[in-house]
Amino acid sequence: MAQRRWGGDLSLGYFGSGLGTVFKMTPAGVLTTLVFFNGSNGGNQAAGLVQGTNGDFYGITALGGNLSLNLGYGFGTVFKMTPAGTLTTQVSFNLANGYNPSAGLLQGSDGNFYGTTAGGGAGGGGTVFKMTPAGALTTLVSFHGTDGNSPQAPLVQGGDGNFYGTTTYGGAGGKGTVFQVTPAGALTTLVSF
Repeated sequence: MAQRRWGGDLSLGYFGSGLGTVFKMTPAGVLTTLVFFNGSNGGNQAAGLVQGTNGDFYGITALGGNLSLNLGYGFGTVFKMTPAGTLTTQVSFNLANGYNPSAGLLQGSDGNFYGTTAGGGAGGGGTVFKMTPAGALTTLVSFHGTDGNSPQAPLVQGGDGNFYGTTTYGGAGGKGTVFQVTPAGALTTLVSF
């Protein structure tokens, strides 16, 4: 199962580009489109899907969700999709809890999903979040610039149970950071570039 950032319904999106699809393909190359993104259910996926231990697929869209926000484009979503193609929006970002998730999700050893948003949150510099399989979102970290800004790469979970990631900007040198976050949300900047 995979997703496409553009395409699908070409009457939507930017200049007729569409808002993307989720599709599956058999080993023999038979392609089946399962979901057409339409804005309200998300749009412009920026990362691959992850299959949860429950068998469902989870992913993010950089835009879409609540279309009354962000000049009608929305701030992005986290969605769940069954193998048969039934899509459920788990989270619609609203700027206060982040916007523009651009890295894939990670299912942690505790069964929850962890991810980042490139912007928004209380500090405006993006967030690290935790989401239960049922869709309850908790913001673990809100970046403020001096501790990092704009995380855009997937998190990894270390053998110590903590999560590790990078920010594109911010930190003491202003050129990005490497950080550690505990499952409870305690942030440690390990490197400032």
